[in-house]
Amino acid sequence: MEDCQPSLEDMSNASVEYIRGIAVVKAFRQTAFSFKRLYDSIKNYTKTVIPYSLSQELMTAALSAALNGIYLFFIPIGIWIGSSINDYPAFAASFIFYLIFVPVITSVLMKMIYASVNAMQVGNAVERFDQILAEPEIPEKNTYPKPSVYDVVYGGAIVFPGAAQR
Repeated sequence: MEDCQPSLEDMSNASVEYIRGIAVVKAFRQTAFSFKRLYDSIKNYTKTVIPYSLSQELMTAALSAALNGIYLFFIPIGIWIGSSINDYPAFAASFIFYLIFVPVITSVLMKMIYASVNAMQVGNAVERFDQILAEPEIPEKNTYPKPSVYDVVYGGAIVFPGAAQR
């Protein structure tokens, strides 16, 4: 994940640079491959994201199947318990309640998982901001040369002579 964020940032920057340069591309009849930086950043992002996605594939599929397939466990156990209960209407009401309640819990758990992934991405972004803010400030130089003459010249002729020399 740590490699994906910089490559996504690079691809985003290259995309903005490409979009801003579309007028040049159209004017000179160039192709997208003339913007090699964009092409290379897309290739680099693909090279980093695909292995990461594939490494998460089995875990994500197993978690999703376990959360969404809870009914495969819940319904047979409910039927087995319900077959030995004497007060069937009370059990049926409780069982229906849990049949309705389980998808809500599953939905909340999936949202919590997505929120934790997003929190991890935000944490990485904050770390990058902290690195930028930790950089030392560039000192400002106050050694600009002062002009000796304040004349305004246009086309070789002085238009506004000696404007308030200090």
